Amino acid sequence: MAHNIFEKRFYSLRVPAWHKLGIVADHEQALDEITALLNVPDVTLEPVYAEVHGKNAMLELPDIRAIISSDAKCFGTVSDHYKLVSHKDFLAAWQQCIPTPTETLGMLGQGETLFITTTLPSISVKGDECKPYLFASNTCDGKTSIRARPVATRVVCQNTMNIALREYTNTDFNGRHMGGDVLQRLMIFLTHVWDSRNGNVTMLQDAFTKLAETCVDDQQAKAYHSTVYELPDRPDSSQPEILVKWEEFCLDQVTHRSHALHLFQDSPTNTDATKGTLWGAYQSVLEYECHCRKGSGARSVLFGAGAQRMEKAFTAAISLV
Repeated sequence: MAHNIFEKRFYSLRVPAWHKLGIVADHEQALDEITALLNVPDVTLEPVYAEVHGKNAMLELPDIRAIISSDAKCFGTVSDHYKLVSHKDFLAAWQQCIPTPTETLGMLGQGETLFITTTLPSISVKGDECKPYLFASNTCDGKTSIRARPVATRVVCQNTMNIALREYTNTDFNGRHMGGDVLQRLMIFLTHVWDSRNGNVTMLQDAFTKLAETCVDDQQAKAYHSTVYELPDRPDSSQPEILVKWEEFCLDQVTHRSHALHLFQDSPTNTDATKGTLWGAYQSVLEYECHCRKGSGARSVLFGAGAQRMEKAFTAAISLV
């Protein structure tokens, strides 16, 4: 199923999820109360045994351990290099760093993945509220990292978690279950995000409001997109393959401009705050890069050309006001 919620183990504060599963609380609750309500299982590393052929005996396999939950599910086998972070240890780290109530908490698959969110300070742009969240997840399958990041998506299931992990952000934590300090690094990251978002909310509110108050027409939006999707100078080379690559890149940039302009003019997500404003021109680049551009995968959005273009879009927009 698309939600992939494990045994309806999902908690939401006041707002039901689209899948209508789990518990919807009408008041804030402590994290330990929520984990008790959901019966979050403990996870441990256990020895792995093999039957000795013809001897009716079991032999413990060296350097191999199984990841076992307290409700008797095996999430995988790992080598002795794997340093397990249990769900309870993960939540204890979260609780030490985050002072606000839990917004959502859920378990996915067979219980190997646990996610949690809380709200960050919101920003209102011409009546449109930008409500960000701080999201983190822990997966005890021997392969997947601990993830944490500020996101715009309220994570309530597998699908929304995937969307949140594809969002553009220059603040992202990805910690493998391999080092003894991964929880310490996670706590430093969570504290940094919480402190910086609370400290910068006034500055961001001011910047976003100015973008929404700056009117731009189609020609001005086109000029803005031309700055974001800039055409490089013709290379000083007589080699045909280099010139062909330059021409292909320029054609791609022109295509990007055209699609971003179309979203500025007629995106289904346009609101009073985005229509005909510099805020809308900036949002058109984000929407195109994150959701519409061919090949706009997570790597591009986080680390590649997509990330560079979105940073350039913000810088270009701010420079105009």
